[in-house]
Amino acid sequence: MNRRNVLAGIGALTAGGGAVFGSGAFSQVEAERTVDISTTGDSGALLQFSGSSTLVNLDGGNDSDLLKISASNLNKDATTTAKDAITVTNTGDNAVGFYVDDESSQVSGVDEIDIQVDGTSIVGSSNSVDLNASNGSADLDLVFDLTGDNIADDIPGSITFVADTSSHSGA
Repeated sequence: MNRRNVLAGIGALTAGGGAVFGSGAFSQVEAERTVDISTTGDSGALLQFSGSSTLVNLDGGNDSDLLKISASNLNKDATTTAKDAITVTNTGDNAVGFYVDDESSQVSGVDEIDIQVDGTSIVGSSNSVDLNASNGSADLDLVFDLTGDNIADDIPGSITFVADTSSHSGA
């Protein structure tokens, strides 16, 4: 046997061994990485809220993440509407559909608060209102329907607003 045959044989064994024992690929990897995430108040956020009514204010100023609705003197057995109580503005680069998560707006199937734009409810993803990119905005009306209900136990403590690019009518 000469030197070339030995080298060729070793090369063939190496290639065959790679085929038999796998290609070096793997099916699972677990790795830990550090992530840096920061938030901003409404004045610098992509979706900005402002209170434009005596019922609604930003708790803590313009950099707050809490919209506070103070409606303690509502009439029982009446429907009260606060027109243009909240303004929401999309300052991002993408147009979004904006709506109220329908799970957060109801407590035990009771829906005393409705949030509307131009007289139409925006509760639920199918009722989203379009907010165009770069300062598209909408004025939200708060509608409190207390006909036949006791206000003490039925008003939710929080409401979840959703902005989703797939909910925009142009998506």
